[in-house]
Amino acid sequence: MLGDVAIAVHPTDSRYSSLIGKRAHHPFLKRTIQIVADETVDPAFGTGAVKVTPAHDVNDHGIAVRHGLEIIDILDDRGNIVCPETEFHGMKRFDVRSLIETRLKEKNLFRGKKAHTMSLPVCSRSGDVIEPRIKEQWFLRCDSMAEKAVKAVETGQLKLIPSSYEKTWFDWMNNMRDWCISRQLWWGHRIPAFAVHTSDGVHWMAATSLEEARRNAEKSLQCPILRIEQDPDVLDTWFSSSLLPMSSLGWPKTRTDDFGRYFPTTLLETGVDILFFWVARMAMLSLQLTGQLPFREVLLHGILCDAHGRKMSKSLGNVIDPVHVVQGVSLQSLQSQLDASNLSQEEIEKAKEGMKKDFPNGIPQIGSDALRFALCFHDFKELRVNVDVNTMIRMKHFCNKIWQAFRFCANLLPDDFKPVGDLAQLSDSLTPIDAWFIGRLNATIVDCNKHFENYDLHLCSRVVHDFFYHDFCDVYLECCKPRLRQQGQTQASADVVLHILHVTMDTSLRLLHPFMPSLTEELYQRLPACGEDSILKAAFPKKTFSLKGSVPVADVDEGVRLVKEIARKILHLKHEYNLKNDVQAVVACSSEQMLGDLALFHKELEHLSKAKQLRIVSKAALSDDDRRSSLLAVVSSDCEVYVPVQGVLDVKAEMARMDKKMAKLEANREKAISKTRIPEYETKTPEHVRAGHRAKIAEVEFEMRRLKEQMVTLTRLE
Repeated sequence: MLGDVAIAVHPTDSRYSSLIGKRAHHPFLKRTIQIVADETVDPAFGTGAVKVTPAHDVNDHGIAVRHGLEIIDILDDRGNIVCPETEFHGMKRFDVRSLIETRLKEKNLFRGKKAHTMSLPVCSRSGDVIEPRIKEQWFLRCDSMAEKAVKAVETGQLKLIPSSYEKTWFDWMNNMRDWCISRQLWWGHRIPAFAVHTSDGVHWMAATSLEEARRNAEKSLQCPILRIEQDPDVLDTWFSSSLLPMSSLGWPKTRTDDFGRYFPTTLLETGVDILFFWVARMAMLSLQLTGQLPFREVLLHGILCDAHGRKMSKSLGNVIDPVHVVQGVSLQSLQSQLDASNLSQEEIEKAKEGMKKDFPNGIPQIGSDALRFALCFHDFKELRVNVDVNTMIRMKHFCNKIWQAFRFCANLLPDDFKPVGDLAQLSDSLTPIDAWFIGRLNATIVDCNKHFENYDLHLCSRVVHDFFYHDFCDVYLECCKPRLRQQGQTQASADVVLHILHVTMDTSLRLLHPFMPSLTEELYQRLPACGEDSILKAAFPKKTFSLKGSVPVADVDEGVRLVKEIARKILHLKHEYNLKNDVQAVVACSSEQMLGDLALFHKELEHLSKAKQLRIVSKAALSDDDRRSSLLAVVSSDCEVYVPVQGVLDVKAEMARMDKKMAKLEANREKAISKTRIPEYETKTPEHVRAGHRAKIAEVEFEMRRLKEQMVTLTRLE
């Protein structure tokens, strides 16, 4: 109140329209204050009349500027009142507030008080309430620099990825204000400005040192110099950071080798939350100081959140430290680190509960390569990126898969192995599964290059993951084992496989290297005839492998897709009914094209399905005995799988086992439903708990439906 210079009302508020332009007496000071009309006032809030304290409120300062009001600072640097003409002078601010209320009551001017919600800034370190104050600051005029940055994006000189953030860029730049670049802190780059005190006042000089400031002052000032002092303020951290692309290369010296070779850079990757604070300011300053953009492209990633979509926060205990992921950490160690933090005891307890829920067994040792691959597996261009430790664990298992597959292949290759220069030399010796696999390798190379060019690292990592895990390990490697053991095959056929395995390992390691530098380097060093002494020197795969000669013309892609689906159905039946691996299977198709495709991969299908014997027939040729005595799995409208179980499966014993399982499922379902029958369940039970109950009931009911389908099938076989 002691710093009030006006009372503001809304111009359309009829209660005060007659008072606009008049003046009111201040209750404690010998002065009057003006009554002004301003549209920012909310007439429905409180009395509709707002006192204006421009030196200590941002909104009030705006009103004062619009109406040309005086700005009076009533606080010193220690938070004490500066008002010599009153009894409050020198008192602490909070003591004065309660005293003013007492004095207003004594003057019979107090009309009551009412609680209301407000935003109160509090210092995160000391817990003190922050009071806005008017301070002399250094500002940077940004309007002309912002125009250049806008034009750079509009003309395509600067590309934002994803392009959806261009609108945000234009909104900020087209509404740019002057930038306050000075800070009253003990750390940072000290502002290179010097106050030169003379007999006729203070003159400011920009210089790199006190000596330079003195020389400049002596040249430009025509009066005696009393003293020179450097401004104690430091530059805003974002200002210093915005100079990084230039200052790291020697700027303001621009004729150095480093500056000429590396400036401007090509790509900046950073978080979308600092697009304005850092990226935009780097662009503005670089254009202003060098005439060039600091980079041509900006790749923006979203905000990293935990597995539940919550922003990572120390107080929630959900922050994932990369070091903990790489090296592993126990829950006890995670929680002990909170005790040494600057969080309050209440926040520490809350964080510990969050850690216990998210990491009940701590975080296992995962390694840097698995961590990097897991992060790239997410679509980081999304606004929020949910990081899950379970995904990282899966990627650790994938790293193990790569190691095991490499060891298997490397053990097959002789020490004097010499790979063929071009796979086209093997074209006449390729089987359909070879042709399919080389086609998948080619497609992976093409897709990886395309996704890298578009900075779609999540798509690139998934492509190479699916190729290596599913196409290579699950299908091709399994299908080739009989050939490698020469079961009904020649040595020439095994040699073809060895050449393809070598090419696959070499290409896969180079495709994976950007994501897994440590693992791929280690394995590359062990690869016979790898071509380079380090994978760092090896070129990233770009060229595909051409095949010539008598390559099968059948639709091998469709054939292998069908083989994988049929094998999955057979393995599923064996698992569901506890069948042994030596079962037989019959695949019945109504399509001639399908029969032809499967004929090409008969041996591969038999091997992948782990069937002792497998027949491929047309539906018309399927016998009634096969239908009556077999378990059925439908692959498509044109394809069905029959697994004969007569003499293999004890139907009565299996039915008894399923009856017991059904009774157990029904009991679990009733138990889960009973939890939802408690009084006031919908109103008093938290939503996340109710969601868990619904999920549990749905899971049990799904298992019951599957079990009923199996029992119906067995009933048909009795």
